[in-house]
Amino acid sequence: MASVFPTSLLTDLHDGSVAHEDSIKNLEVLGISLDKTCPTVATVSWLVCLETRSLHMLYYSSVATATRKRASSTQPRSREARVFVVLEDIMQNITPPPFFLALPGEPPIPWQKWKKVFLNYMHVCGSNLSSERKTSVLQHCLGAEGLEILETLPAITTSDGAEGDNSLNEFESTLLRLDKHFLPKVSIILQRYYFGKRKQTDDESIEDFVTALRKLASSCNFGENLEERIRDQFMLECKCDKVREALWAKNDPSLDEVLIIAKQVEHSMACIENLRKSRNVAMDVQALDTKTSNKFQANIRTRLM
Repeated sequence: MASVFPTSLLTDLHDGSVAHEDSIKNLEVLGISLDKTCPTVATVSWLVCLETRSLHMLYYSSVATATRKRASSTQPRSREARVFVVLEDIMQNITPPPFFLALPGEPPIPWQKWKKVFLNYMHVCGSNLSSERKTSVLQHCLGAEGLEILETLPAITTSDGAEGDNSLNEFESTLLRLDKHFLPKVSIILQRYYFGKRKQTDDESIEDFVTALRKLASSCNFGENLEERIRDQFMLECKCDKVREALWAKNDPSLDEVLIIAKQVEHSMACIENLRKSRNVAMDVQALDTKTSNKFQANIRTRLM
């Protein structure tokens, strides 16, 4: 469902001129329709979350304006006051995430993904909300069935890795209770086994391989050793022998250093390969020219005889 924003989003604060049509097209591409009944008075940098239903968090940062002129206001407001009003108007157009569990059954969106969408929505709403207010928003977004499940969950205790409810506010405690219930129970040993078996495939780039390792490592509970474990697995299972030789020549490099060295070696090898191919082409052309020349000279001698 497209978000609706006022046309004043496209107007500059300083001179009141309307922005270029390219800006309008950019907004329309993002699914933002324009409400041409709203004039302008302020400019802000806004952040909008779109496409929550497909879980693709699309953020579009832009210098834009959005507010209404107050007919009853006789004196000009300060820039800070106008920006505050702008943010209020923008907030009215931000759509909350879909209900996590409106009906009995399995959640249509896994809890971990839905939680990311919800926390991003809360971030856009602002960090100045009280814990009680955040909890109320969370309970509303859970849906009827999700709220009923929440009411049956036990309170947080010291066995949950926190000092009971005393170390957590109401919002954090509620999220932790939901985490315990909805997050799948995984075997750390099994996840570490999968991590240790991961190798770089022939058509996989360095960036893609490291990203895959990070994703696997997120379930392995490596703690402070996370970067070292990813580094070690990369050095052991990267597909190129020359890259591996260059990495093993270094004494305890960091993960960032390993990636820099690997990319440098890979780039050098690609340049050498391109140079080799160019030389082979040049040699083939030279051989063809020599063959053609010899044949031409042989034909000339035959005719002279």
